[in-house]
Amino acid sequence: MPPSQVPWARNYMYFLACICCCCCASSGSSYFAASVMHFPLNLTSNISIAEKIRLNLAAYDQHVANAAAQNAQIIVFPESGTGYLAGGDSEIRSWCEPMPAPGWRAVDCSNASTTTPPAFRHMQHAYWASCAAQTYKIDIVLNFGYHQTTTNEYFNSDVAFNQYGFLLAIYLKSHINARPYLTQPAKPDPVTFVSSFGVQFGMFTCYDMWFHDPMDEEIRLLNVTDFVYPNGMGSMAPLMTIDQVHAGWSLTHDVNLVSAALFPTGGAGAFHRGNALGMNAYQPYVNAVYSVTVTEVPMITNSDGRMKDHRSKKLAQPSNVKTPVLSESQSSSSGSHASCFGGMASCDVFQPAPNSTFYLSASFQGAFALVSCTATVTTASNSSHVWMLAAGQVDMVPQSNGTLDANEVAFCLIVHCDDPQANCDLGAPVPAYWTSDLLVTNVAVEGEVSGGMNRSSKITFFPMYAFLNTTAVSSDTPFPQVMATTASVTAGVSPATSQTNDTVAYFLTITPNDDVVTENPVYSVGLYLTAKG
Repeated sequence: MPPSQVPWARNYMYFLACICCCCCASSGSSYFAASVMHFPLNLTSNISIAEKIRLNLAAYDQHVANAAAQNAQIIVFPESGTGYLAGGDSEIRSWCEPMPAPGWRAVDCSNASTTTPPAFRHMQHAYWASCAAQTYKIDIVLNFGYHQTTTNEYFNSDVAFNQYGFLLAIYLKSHINARPYLTQPAKPDPVTFVSSFGVQFGMFTCYDMWFHDPMDEEIRLLNVTDFVYPNGMGSMAPLMTIDQVHAGWSLTHDVNLVSAALFPTGGAGAFHRGNALGMNAYQPYVNAVYSVTVTEVPMITNSDGRMKDHRSKKLAQPSNVKTPVLSESQSSSSGSHASCFGGMASCDVFQPAPNSTFYLSASFQGAFALVSCTATVTTASNSSHVWMLAAGQVDMVPQSNGTLDANEVAFCLIVHCDDPQANCDLGAPVPAYWTSDLLVTNVAVEGEVSGGMNRSSKITFFPMYAFLNTTAVSSDTPFPQVMATTASVTAGVSPATSQTNDTVAYFLTITPNDDVVTENPVYSVGLYLTAKG
């Protein structure tokens, strides 16, 4: 029988034809990408795991329809969006499903958005993704628990399907964090795919961002300039850093990043060479609304891959790290420099007099940069709140193997003090809104590369969020992005009235030179101004 008459051969030849078309399909100078924020539904329901997966895939189908209606060409779903990491470790393997080899395509997609045929109930993710891609004419990237039946191993995996429904690639998460029932590949394996619109994408997942591989090899050897990034990161008050970290990674590597978030506190959006093109608006954990953000992403044709080969150097810790300096004037300060935020910061607790204006300043000399910030603060006539001024530094991820696999954040902040006896720590998710009796104006932030950083490293100011009138939205950029060894910015950031629901957070990202950093090139310092009632 000729190959063209063999069913699987016809399917595979069609797959190859589609791939050839895709490689020539890139036209124009941009593409439209959809980033999804989705936390799994029905996790506590008394239904089978298979039914939980089916219900979440049905919700995914609505996300795809939403994205397609906005002309998205590719959609990225978060890590564990259908739920497999939400249960206990011993349950993870029960969520995992096999996946066919690249080149596979579902043929019968009738009622695929709501029903899985019996023949495919053991691999719902593959069947749904292939059919949804064909139905909505969109490329799909999703994360799920993968059971590799030939070796009986279980992986955290990302898969990519093109708009014709063909499975293009399977990526196995390279760095597993505290999940003993999942397998970590012996060696990170760079995986790329060519989309239906001709753009080559690299793939990595969540914790992988803190390591140089496999992304460096894709950038350095394969000239990849676009990445899809399912993640399960979340931000907690007051260190709202996730989107800024993603922007810093994109800036450092001079690439596009399309990320998708499991949690509503950030981590979904598109970033072009460090610029946030579109981000899912921050939401508190309670009553979060699932969201899809579609963004036009410029294609990159002349990337220099700034940090494409930085693995051979060790990072020297400086010996001249100074203690944080805090000061305030015209206020009633306790005068004590307490430890706060789990010992990560030095703090002053103070209660300003009503109807007064005073000046605050804080600075921190960290291992990689000096950050200082000042602000003018006016209190309401009925002010009775206690506040805290803090400066400190935190490692986002522990160090390992003598190299720095960490995202360090140095911060200075003003925050409402819920419990002075507990050093004003904020350990809970950010509430829906803040009621402030402070008017904060004349904010100035200054950063300078120092210590372990090469003096040719650059500083980029990057604003996070402004929360106004109980609605959380991504802020317009009041500060222009600045690339310099030493830089400062100033702005007024609060509304004209002192009785507001208002929070503003500003960050700057340190982009190291490639002859300094061994593992992770992103370090962050910044100013946080928050008001919480």
